[in-house]
Amino acid sequence: MKTPLRALYLPFLLLAACQGPNPSERSAGDSQSGVGTIKIAQAGAAKGQINFRDPLYRRFTERFAQPAMLLADRIEVYGPADLLEHLALRQDSEGFALSIKTTTAGLRQELTRKPQVLGGEAFAQLDQWQLFALHKLIVVQAPDDQPVRIVAFGQAVYLPKGAGEQELKQERITFTGQHGDQ
Repeated sequence: MKTPLRALYLPFLLLAACQGPNPSERSAGDSQSGVGTIKIAQAGAAKGQINFRDPLYRRFTERFAQPAMLLADRIEVYGPADLLEHLALRQDSEGFALSIKTTTAGLRQELTRKPQVLGGEAFAQLDQWQLFALHKLIVVQAPDDQPVRIVAFGQAVYLPKGAGEQELKQERITFTGQHGDQ
């Protein structure tokens, strides 16, 4: 069976027609239709830097940018829609049961120690903070804009790794960070 010559060229013509200009080659005055497009600043285009004046860009809180450790019986983390871009949970299926569900408060992830397990901890990393929960770790990602809040319960210990902050040991410790804070 012979294929018409036109049929062989058609995919290449479509591919060439769909190609647009490279975003880094656009001038600062160019506009592009498309939701969620991040414009590249003309001065930083070669380095691939983001234009921080773009209304679509929101800087995450700097509160958790310095290395620190938090250890407690139970840790709860609450935050805005972009929380999971900054947080990672370690899943230990042998020692902890993982529950993920949507609630009216948002997406809720819960790591709970299994009854027959004696040691270990649930672990999460929030930017530069390491979170260790001995019994339960809860993360709630809300759909709205709210501060990032960490609440540690039961023999909570906060250990900053840098200078400037003091070690804390209390039954309950709360930390809060707003978008764009320093």
